[in-house]
Amino acid sequence: MKLTVLAATALLFIPLMPAGAEQQTPRAATAQRIFNWCMRLPTGSQSECGCVAGYYAAATADDEFLIVGAMVDFITPEGTISDNDAMTASVLAQKAASGITDDRFDEIIAGFATFDQLGDKADGICLPVEAAANASSSHSSAEQ
Repeated sequence: MKLTVLAATALLFIPLMPAGAEQQTPRAATAQRIFNWCMRLPTGSQSECGCVAGYYAAATADDEFLIVGAMVDFITPEGTISDNDAMTASVLAQKAASGITDDRFDEIIAGFATFDQLGDKADGICLPVEAAANASSSHSSAEQ
């Protein structure tokens, strides 16, 4: 009984988080970053960009996903790098913040050589999702 009272009393001293507020993990922040980058693309839509962010989150290891998130703001809609030095600095900062070893970092970077295959798989999933969302939206608009 004393432990229950002690635990209940301790709860009174824990700062309460506002209702609906969630602490964002690095992975969730990265997904949001990828979603925002995608939305800035000329063809970006909520359904496709949500799918893309979720797909890459699921298809990559945590540390790899964080590195992708450090890169996306420097990738143009044409697929080129807008500022290589800034992107390198961003990636190295993420490497350090995540505690990624040099060997693991080399594995991640080597894996990017085949990242286009992952992109093709994402397109194979996310483009039909986008088409279905558009069809559903058009159907709902026609009913009104």
